[in-house]
Formats: sequence, C-alpha cells, structure tokens
Amino acid sequence: RDFKDADFKGCTQLVNLVWHFDTHFSPQNLSELFLDIYTGSSVVASNFLKVIEKNKEVIGFIFACAGNKPLYKHQFSGFSEQMKVLIKLFSLKRVSLKRKFYYLKIISIHEANRSKAAPRTKHEVNLFVVHPNCQGRGLGKALMMEFIAFCRNQKINQILLESDSESNMAFYERLGFEVFGDFYSPLLKEFSGTTGKTYLYKLDINT
Repeated sequence: RDFKDADFKGCTQLVNLVWHFDTHFSPQNLSELFLDIYTGSSVVASNFLKVIEKNKEVIGFIFACAGNKPLYKHQFSGFSEQMKVLIKLFSLKRVSLKRKFYYLKIISIHEANRSKAAPRTKHEVNLFVVHPNCQGRGLGKALMMEFIAFCRNQKINQILLESDSESNMAFYERLGFEVFGDFYSPLLKEFSGTTGKTYLYKLDINT
C-alpha cells in the first residue's frame, strides 16, 4: 500500500533494525536524529513510496523517484525544515562540536564522491528495506517489481540505485540490475560498519 506519514516511525525502526544506528551512534538522541534524517531525506526525495505491513507493523518499504510526479511532502521538505534539522544537530548535548562538523563533512564527501561516479537522476531507488526475519519470502521482489512496473508505465528507460558492496548484490542481479560503478562513502562506513565501498547499480527497461 501507499506510504503515509503515520508509517514514518515504523520505517525508522526498521532502518535501525537493519543498520543498527543505535550501535554506531551515541548518545541515543544522536542516533534517533540520524535515523530521522536518513529516512526522512529519502522520503522527501521520492514520489513512489510503498510499504508492506503485517499486524500493523511495517516489515518492508521502498522509497524511490521516477517521472515527473511531485515529490512527497514531509516534515523534512523545504529549506526551512532542513535548517531546523541542522539547528537540532548543533543543539544536541554530549556530542562535541568537532564530532558534529565531522558528520556534516562525511555527508558532503559521500555526495561529492557519488556525483563523480554518477550524477543523481530522477529515476532512482532512494531507500529499500525488508525486515531481516521476512527476507527470502518475495516481499523485497514484490516491492521492487512494483516500482519497475511504475517506471515502465512512465516510459522510463533506466533505474539507478546505490548500496554498500556487502549488501544484496545477488538479489539485485537476479532482478536484472548490474553494477556499473563504485565509490567510497565514509557515511555508509560510519552508519553500517562496512568498508564504505558503495556499488552503483543500473537496470535498463523499455529497451
């Protein structure tokens, strides 16, 4: 079904379950803020947002963008809201100023390295997560195939996504995605505990 604002908390909880923000970032208010930023920034960059729910719990979702449909409006939309997030970051207690600037720096490096490898497009998967206990049941494939069908209907020829090199390669390849580039992300290394090597995938459709 379509994502709604009431799903946001469940989506952040799922992101934390998969990438363990509460382990990689402390104190707790820092990890909670980064969870909100990471998930929320993907929400507002997307116009295709679907969730899978079981017993009123979000167990999978995809946030993606394709075509000219307006982007989703959320609490992180707009410059003023982004400034509020920055103010909240610099207002956090028990986190040094040096550490706060470090986080801003690695976000900037991630975006710069990504742009060098491949500029962002209007047709991209921004965030895609399935509960670990529910993987292997076809839920992730169902979410991704629905987005692919949406793109086909929009006459879009190619979809991009990025993922750390340790995650989901076999899954994406089974769907027809192929790696066409990579870049180093200190941001992914920080919050996922991986090497930071990030793969760029593409899927050609309507060809």
